Amino acid sequence: QMPPDDRTRLLVRHPKFRHRFALGTLDGASWSCLLDESAYFARFCPWQRLKGDDWAAILLDHPQYGERCRNWESVDDAMSGSDWAALLSKAPEYADHCTAWSEISGWSWVTLLKAQPGFADRCDWRKLSGLCWTLLLTDHPEFADHCDWGKLSDRNWKLLLASRPEFKKY
Repeated sequence: QMPPDDRTRLLVRHPKFRHRFALGTLDGASWSCLLDESAYFARFCPWQRLKGDDWAAILLDHPQYGERCRNWESVDDAMSGSDWAALLSKAPEYADHCTAWSEISGWSWVTLLKAQPGFADRCDWRKLSGLCWTLLLTDHPEFADHCDWGKLSDRNWKLLLASRPEFKKY
């Protein structure tokens, strides 16, 4: 029997061979790879049999398939805070399924808030380092009221003031 990675590569190159494989045995990473290549493969995916880690692999690259997920609890268990931040950056509509808000790191909060500033009410601002604040405030000065200015180093200040001179007053 051919290893899963080899099967995936063969299917990507030659989808006509799909009937020769037990597609239901592919894992989430393999399905994500197939879906990267073509949405054509979505019709063959055994969505109901996927486990949480399979869904995590698929959703991080293909959030549009989340509507097919029926077991978000298993997805939530399989995803880290940074995984959730990456997913919610692309697909904020899945926020109600996330219970990992407290696991999101400062860096991941920057990524998420830059893409989806509406999640600011869930942010644990204490997790942001001086550099995190510099990067976030450069694009979103509206978060200045939450900033712990004491975390910014001299270097952070130079970077911030180069793009946002209005913060000189702090």
